[in-house]
Amino acid sequence: MSRDLLYLAAEIGLLLLVLRRSRRLRQAGARARTLLLTLFLSLQFGYAALASSPDWVAAPLRTTLLGAYELIGLAALLAALPCGCMAAVRGGAALLRRLEARWLSSQPAASRRFWPSRRRFLRAANASLWGAGFAFGADLPRREEQLVTEIDLPLPPQRRALAGTVLVQISDLHVGPFMGRKRLGRYFDRVRELNPDLIVITGDLMNLEPGYLEELVDPLQRLEAPHGVYAILGNHDFYFGADPICAALERRTAVHLLRQSSFAPPGLPGLTVLGIDDPRTPPSKPHDYPGLRELAAPLRPQDFNLLLSHRPDVFTVARGLPIDLILAGHTHGGQIALRVGDQRWNLTRLRYPYDRGHFRHGRTHLYVNRGLGYVGPPVRINCPPEITRIRLAAPPTCASART
Repeated sequence: MSRDLLYLAAEIGLLLLVLRRSRRLRQAGARARTLLLTLFLSLQFGYAALASSPDWVAAPLRTTLLGAYELIGLAALLAALPCGCMAAVRGGAALLRRLEARWLSSQPAASRRFWPSRRRFLRAANASLWGAGFAFGADLPRREEQLVTEIDLPLPPQRRALAGTVLVQISDLHVGPFMGRKRLGRYFDRVRELNPDLIVITGDLMNLEPGYLEELVDPLQRLEAPHGVYAILGNHDFYFGADPICAALERRTAVHLLRQSSFAPPGLPGLTVLGIDDPRTPPSKPHDYPGLRELAAPLRPQDFNLLLSHRPDVFTVARGLPIDLILAGHTHGGQIALRVGDQRWNLTRLRYPYDRGHFRHGRTHLYVNRGLGYVGPPVRINCPPEITRIRLAAPPTCASART
């Protein structure tokens, strides 16, 4: 079974849970439930068609349809999650009742009066759940401190001249209803505090909704670095419409937009920055990036070659080329993750083996940024937004990363 089918099965399961738990839908009968399920599947396949072939429908209509899909998906998620939590609580309560009954049956009758009633026990459990919620909320300030990830990337001896250069990466801004100019401006202020020599934005500057382009351009006009700000386009930028984004960046900002092109910053000899567009193919369909080999053909192996790609799956192709560092985004680190010890597990790993963090193969390093914005619900759990600060370190400094 393909990974897309696994995703679809999980979403259908959530929908069926809503159908089962909703009293009004049960009263409406089988026809209403069938109609809702058919509408859901139609939206799924319609979204897949728009995402895989975005040019077959006019940009304004495409943006409207994709925006409607996200709103419906958000509503379905907000409806399904409480139902799922309630089902889990009821299942846990039933298990506790069975354990209580088994324990009481094994106790002498005289000692049973000291056992608290089930109602008192459930009240205590309810209070514990609220306490856990407040503890999670109290943990949020500490999570915000995790915004910046700092990495020391060792340079080989022949590239020692670039030692001390600081690159700052941001990704997946998704400017729209949940990412306006004020919030974006605060993130950009944090970027400037890191004193970068060069700033890169690895795609998805915009979300889907029309009318928010000014919310991106205004903060970008104040984002500067000594050796330039570079950006590429992600899949959501094409859903929004690439032409207005490109025109606004070119006319009103100092951002260098790299589209299947490269640039050598004059003040950093020996460094070349390459940028490629998102391939706009379905996530489950491997892409071989045929234009990348041609773009990388003039590269000199002795230089430090930096590739900006929205999707991290380019790593499988680029690691066979003279490329030292790939900076990518797209995955949001899963956005919602389950923390088990030092590991964070998320559904994104079903689609992308490179979901977040640092990877290496030979001379080629890959770093996947968790992004700043959201796709779908504006929720992040165990997956805070991220600004990545990468310092090119002279050998023999060892690579290290801390979050």
